[in-house]
Amino acid sequence: MNEPCKAVLFDWAYTLVDLVDENDRDPLKKVFEFLQSKGLRLPDFEKSYQTCHDIFYKMIAVSREAGLEARFPTAAEGFEILSTPDTVAAGTPSEACAGIPIHDVPAWGGVTLLGWSSLPDAARPGERHWLKLCWHKQQAITVDEDIVLRLIGSETYEVYAGPPAEDYGFSAWLPGEFIQGRYALRLPKDTAPGNYVLQLAQGAHSVELDRLHIQPVPHQFNLPEMAHPFQADFGDSIRLLGYDAGDLHQGQSLTVTLYWQLLKDVEQDYVVFVHLLDQVNEQIITQIDEGPQNNSYPTSLWVQGEIVIDTHRLSLPDALPGETFILRVGFYRQETGDYLTVDDNDATHALDLPPIKK
Repeated sequence: MNEPCKAVLFDWAYTLVDLVDENDRDPLKKVFEFLQSKGLRLPDFEKSYQTCHDIFYKMIAVSREAGLEARFPTAAEGFEILSTPDTVAAGTPSEACAGIPIHDVPAWGGVTLLGWSSLPDAARPGERHWLKLCWHKQQAITVDEDIVLRLIGSETYEVYAGPPAEDYGFSAWLPGEFIQGRYALRLPKDTAPGNYVLQLAQGAHSVELDRLHIQPVPHQFNLPEMAHPFQADFGDSIRLLGYDAGDLHQGQSLTVTLYWQLLKDVEQDYVVFVHLLDQVNEQIITQIDEGPQNNSYPTSLWVQGEIVIDTHRLSLPDALPGETFILRVGFYRQETGDYLTVDDNDATHALDLPPIKK
């Protein structure tokens, strides 16, 4: 990557999404002005603007979607750091690693791993957890480019292998830099239950970062009895096998149980929506939008072939208009609003179940 752009963009990777609004007419200029307000001298604004334009928009997408995000100090050729109170590059480790616990780890190969964040005490196979590492470069680096993060227990699982910070390997670091790396660690779905150590390895060096317990997750593969068998596919990943629906009583709760089967692994977490509509005018009377099993079992944890029994309770109003009603169900991603289409029909984002009467 172009060095000036590296200083402008990567230093504030965490800031870009919050700083830039989708309605801004010139978001890149806004970023440059922000950096100037932080004491970064930009000797050739227009040249830097044009050079970084395409990279900037790519960086916004990366900072929203990537599993790894990195935060870099403002120190690169062509940009002079002014001595200001809030300049992290000239601060102490605790300032540079804000929010990350500091640990006493010996330096190796010209770098020091100053600290890292903690993982939860317990986790489930398939879950994603964020890890932050904070580094400091003191001198010329003589270590390999990549690091490896492993879970070591009854089995060993590699959960990350690559540069310590995205597109910014050890050899590119400048003396005195503090580097924060942010990693989305996805635990393999086949991780065996038990106690594990999270280890960081880099060449011949290794550091124990944390310990966690992987909990067993029960899976059901036998088809249970259901009141209403009914088959429909959502995307190419999830199939509805049938449903149960309780009686409609004004002022009470309506219980709806959906029976899902995972056809293909899903990496994202989807929200299930269950809407009750008046059949005549298709007005929504009541609804519930929540993760499967009362937000306790995200779709990203499901395993192929598994049958998930998913119960939802809708609060009914004191007066129900009409006599016949429709249950409408489906999936969407809360982060993007993207729906899973029904039975390969790109225009259909929801499934209407057979009408029910009160």
